[in-house]
Amino acid sequence: LIGSYVVDASYVYYQKNHELYRVWVALINDRDPEDQAIQGYLKLSVQVIGPGDRVVVHDESEARQKEKKEDMRADGGISGMVIMPPAMKREIKWLVTTIWRAEYLPIMDAAVGNIMQGGIDAFVQMEFGDIKPLRTKTKTVKGDRDKLAPEWRTELWIPITVPTGTQTVKYTVYD
Repeated sequence: LIGSYVVDASYVYYQKNHELYRVWVALINDRDPEDQAIQGYLKLSVQVIGPGDRVVVHDESEARQKEKKEDMRADGGISGMVIMPPAMKREIKWLVTTIWRAEYLPIMDAAVGNIMQGGIDAFVQMEFGDIKPLRTKTKTVKGDRDKLAPEWRTELWIPITVPTGTQTVKYTVYD
């Protein structure tokens, strides 16, 4: 990881023309709370377009001329034009989830005559941002659908750096 910049899509949507256009953003290493330094800069444009919105098309040469003028005012630097990440002390915290049980899952392993009952080999996976997903052990349960209620009674712990760039935790049950 060199560095990253995180922006909320709703923030972009509520900007003029629903966009950030040709902006410099400061890149930080959000995996290391001790490293507060800017790792570099990235110029980007982002638009969030909804139903009924129009894509704004910019005159590229006009935008470059405007940027040259701004660069000269800043003595060749870009510091006045950079969108900075929040200057907050980052800390390591733990996202802890207790997985108790699932109920009424579909039969995924078909029954074979009278020899084997149908069942499921289920596990739960937790995903958060770009951290490697964690999963429970696989629980095998046999029987009719109303009996397919695997119990894990376990905790999944993921270390996170706060403030964090994502707020979405995804839980998926697999066979």
